[in-house]
Amino acid sequence: MLRKLHLLLASLLLAGIVSAQGLRIGGPRVLPEIPASQRTALMGFQPSPRFVPRRPAIEVDTDKQMWWGYATGEFSGMVGFGASAAETYWGAMGVPTSESMPKGKTIKGVRFAITGSAYMKDFHLWIAEGKLPNSLSDVKIDIPVETSQLVDDAASEVVLPTPYAIPDKIFYIGYTFTITESNDKSNYPVLLVYNGADIDYSLFVRAENLAPSWDNQYQAYGPLAMQLLLEGDFPKNAIQISSSFNDVFALPGGTAEATVTLTSKGLGTIRSIDYIVGDANSDGDEQHLDIAPISGMDVQTTVSIPLKADASSGRTPRYITVTKVNGEDNAIENSTAEGYFVTLSQAVARKTVVEEFTGTWCGWCPRGTVGLEAINKQFPDKAITIAIHGDDPMSIDYNGISAPSYPYAYVDRIVNADPYYGITGDAPLGICDLVAQRNAILAEASVNLQQPTLSKNGNITFKTDITFHYSSEKAPYAIGYVLVADGLKGSGRDWAQSNFYSGRSEYSDDSNLKPWVDDNSYVLTSFDHVAIAAKGMDGSSTLAKPIEDGVSRTLNGSINLTGNTILQDFSKLHVVAILFNTENGSIVNADIQPVAISEDFSKNRMQVKVFAQTGMIKGTTGVVTVPVANYGSNGIHTIDYVVRTGSEESDTMQVTLEQPITSFGLYTDVQFPVPAESESGFSTKTIVITKVNGEENEATSSKTSTGKIMTVAKLSKRRTVVEEYTGTWCMWCPRGAAGLKRASVEYPDDAVLMAIHGGSDTEPMKVAAFNTQLSSVQGFPSANVNRYRSCDPYYGEDSSVWGLGAVIEDENSQVVEASVELQQADMDKNTGAIQIATDVTFQINRTSAPYLLAYVLVGDGLKGEGDNWLQTNAYATYYAGAYGDEDPYLREICDEWAIQADIAYDHVALAGIGNISGLSGSLKTTVEEGQVQTHTAKMNTKTNKLVPLAKELRVIAMLYDKTAKKFINADEKVVQVVDAVEDALAPAAAPSVFYNLAGQRLSAPQRGVNIINGRKVMVK
Repeated sequence: MLRKLHLLLASLLLAGIVSAQGLRIGGPRVLPEIPASQRTALMGFQPSPRFVPRRPAIEVDTDKQMWWGYATGEFSGMVGFGASAAETYWGAMGVPTSESMPKGKTIKGVRFAITGSAYMKDFHLWIAEGKLPNSLSDVKIDIPVETSQLVDDAASEVVLPTPYAIPDKIFYIGYTFTITESNDKSNYPVLLVYNGADIDYSLFVRAENLAPSWDNQYQAYGPLAMQLLLEGDFPKNAIQISSSFNDVFALPGGTAEATVTLTSKGLGTIRSIDYIVGDANSDGDEQHLDIAPISGMDVQTTVSIPLKADASSGRTPRYITVTKVNGEDNAIENSTAEGYFVTLSQAVARKTVVEEFTGTWCGWCPRGTVGLEAINKQFPDKAITIAIHGDDPMSIDYNGISAPSYPYAYVDRIVNADPYYGITGDAPLGICDLVAQRNAILAEASVNLQQPTLSKNGNITFKTDITFHYSSEKAPYAIGYVLVADGLKGSGRDWAQSNFYSGRSEYSDDSNLKPWVDDNSYVLTSFDHVAIAAKGMDGSSTLAKPIEDGVSRTLNGSINLTGNTILQDFSKLHVVAILFNTENGSIVNADIQPVAISEDFSKNRMQVKVFAQTGMIKGTTGVVTVPVANYGSNGIHTIDYVVRTGSEESDTMQVTLEQPITSFGLYTDVQFPVPAESESGFSTKTIVITKVNGEENEATSSKTSTGKIMTVAKLSKRRTVVEEYTGTWCMWCPRGAAGLKRASVEYPDDAVLMAIHGGSDTEPMKVAAFNTQLSSVQGFPSANVNRYRSCDPYYGEDSSVWGLGAVIEDENSQVVEASVELQQADMDKNTGAIQIATDVTFQINRTSAPYLLAYVLVGDGLKGEGDNWLQTNAYATYYAGAYGDEDPYLREICDEWAIQADIAYDHVALAGIGNISGLSGSLKTTVEEGQVQTHTAKMNTKTNKLVPLAKELRVIAMLYDKTAKKFINADEKVVQVVDAVEDALAPAAAPSVFYNLAGQRLSAPQRGVNIINGRKVMVK
């Protein structure tokens, strides 16, 4: 059970989006090294004890009453669902009119399971008709229940005061309660039966504060632990057989077994069935089969029914009809399963395909790696393994095929399994048993892939021979292809395999997993069997009909490598050809072959793209970053080039790469030294690639890269603008606050920071001046750096811990055309007006310059009263104690409470003028090298209710390029409160006394703050 639970938790953590609505709210995409028990989503899951005897029990009249629900039998294998918070929960199941079994019955009682009753109040069972209720005033029946009557982790049963006659319309039955205290016993109070059943209407949940909208969560997790005691007319001996079964295969005169599911539909315990197997011509004799006893409505079991092959090859129908149950006539009419028997003219070996869904972020996925390696070792010629990565550097579009959790495996698309345990739950390498079982089943066709060849245009071409061993007018088949690569490696956190097995001694007895137990929490390793391209894997490339016994058909296929961002080594590529049965979605057979490189494939072929505008200091040699792609078979080690400016061309220069470019078609940034101009301004330059690896560049196009060079007179200090989008309601936003705090400590003179609050109408620090920006925010928390570069406010762009610092450093390393200095930011204490003066010094000559100034007022230490000022904090719940001394900023927010009170909010954006697109006319449109332009502005704050809450105010001045739509440079200054701000000091009619702020007497006032006759006065 626990291992199945781990699959679920991993899948929930894929969500990198934080949403105010719904229950699937996830954390950061790249997770820290933390205990597995803490890796849950907002509405997470945890295991609960197995079913124990219920209390109090309702006496059931077995002649006319039975328990019914989507959770069948006893509530075994339950998991908890919750928000890890003091919260009001609602859970429900729906019964639509299409659900035939309850029709015409009466509900006498309800059985359900919860946990954490000691911390519950206001528990109500309810029934609502037509739609899910938003409050108890919307329900048809409301039954208050004393929490002292509830049983934790088992079945509680409640008799309805008045039996409820099931209506001829949809109705919902559920409960609501309030958790008064969040702790280990109450964090996950709503219990589900985790059985992977995919039954609509079986699970609806919501939480009034954190996720107030009803969410249908039935997929993959299992139903709500709830059953209804129905009273009415029920048959005693009734079995419903599954409506269909998969094709079975044998040679003429042989036998094969069809697997069918039996579902009990009566009151009695079922111990045997009688059945008839028929075909298109006649019914066979009645057969008898004893089964493992099952009892209870909708309880299922799986049985195998032997079927006989035909005398000659072909595909003919079979029918299995259950005629008797426990020796009496089956109360269910037309309880028949239909399928086909494929009689083959010859035996064909099968190569079983195992598709594993994995990711480097997934801490339980190392067992999938172990499982795939074991399959390849045990079945080197009889199995094909494919690792499909999600949300990591090896992710691809796998033609719409996905998995409900990670790690996960499809075996021939006919069995869903764990990629290590198989379907047994806890047997080591149970996946190999599944492969052996599939290999024992004959395949209706052979698949032979001729060796694929990589040609000079980047196409891998191949031919696939498919031979069927029966004839049919139908052809329910399709072909798909996967390109897989071995030995993929990378650097950085995204390439490191998360490993939850690290240090977990309970897995040490398993010799297969022990190497991972002995390894680190994150492991830089190489990845094999990785799908790096897929084509037709959704079964869309269908085959023409009919098919003929023994007649081979040859299909042409190709996969183009151009632009493939994962490819690393041409010598480690394989193509997999897969034949699908489109009727049941299963994989019929497959083949795999290595990729060969044709003789005409180019060895030294390189293409480039246009380079971005680059800044340089005049009279020096700068560096231009050019996107370069390798379209040849050799890795690129050296590049020869010349630089053209107008009609002039430089001498040949060479770049030697520390790491050769081996990826085919993947553009990699390469830095080319380029001489700057002797005068400031803008110029156009072209870099021409002449040789690759000392030989002529074999590319026929895209051999030149053209872009603009901005030459400045001298270097200006740059300060990066970080705009963070956040909110008190946003439980993942504390990492944004941690990001700004860390940036303020590590880059005090290199970055200006603002926290723009929004995302909810109840957000107390939301300011109308920033509504336009907030309307385009894709998620909270998030950040804009210099208004054009989106990233996470802590992890930055590469999802590594403290990636924001790397973004700030990269931005500040760029050459810019002007410096910004705030000379004045003084507030008149009487009017609240802030007088601002800014100097901009340009280092470039330019007419029709697109520069404007913008201003934002930010405040530190803001505090307020009321629930809306409480900061929700997911890190306190899920990552407590997770970070060590290497990241004290994140550890600090982990050590806080889930709901943080008495918070002092810093860097809060309180007001803005021109903050959207700059102040029109704030700067001249002609700028000159060495020119200083001064701009003055006034910001009124008297009616701003947030300003008095700040302990310190700062003005941020930003130089905006309205053409590029980004900030060029910025500065900030602490606001000084003065008695008055005067434009000039007129000669005093009476003697005045002047002092500076140091207390020194002056003969006349100076520019800045003066003390004149005991009053602070700003002189401009």
